[in-house]
Amino acid sequence: MQRRTLAAMMALCMLASAGACGNSEGSGQPSASTDTAAAGDSKAAVSDETSAEAAAEADAPEDMDEITMVCSAMGAVPAGLQDVEDAINAITEAEINTHVTIEMIEAGSYPQQINLKISSGEPFDLMITRPIGSACYSSMAAQNQFMDISGLLEE
Repeated sequence: MQRRTLAAMMALCMLASAGACGNSEGSGQPSASTDTAAAGDSKAAVSDETSAEAAAEADAPEDMDEITMVCSAMGAVPAGLQDVEDAINAITEAEINTHVTIEMIEAGSYPQQINLKISSGEPFDLMITRPIGSACYSSMAAQNQFMDISGLLEE
């Protein structure tokens, strides 16, 4: 089971970095007509989403693995992130029985948010490190903030 989790993490890294790089729909900013239409339908959309999530959780097998990935957005969080996550989950849930949650944080606050997550003990499985600063690999490794997964490879 650990091998499946590790494989899912690697696949997730590749898919997230390839899928979240661009937005083919333009700037990602909704138009004024979209805003007014969305405002009128917000209550119906929330109840539909809640019932859909409850149905999905009820249908999900109890032994489904969960992976949470935290990564930095280059600017604002892309509008199509949920579509990318849904596409990844369509593959990972069927193939390796793993649900993936992607949490993107704006680039400016990424180091602080990572430090807050670690200090508060908020669980996450995978993160993207930066080349410099407090969220860089060497700095975090020196503070023993990473878990050695060498033993998991043998399993």
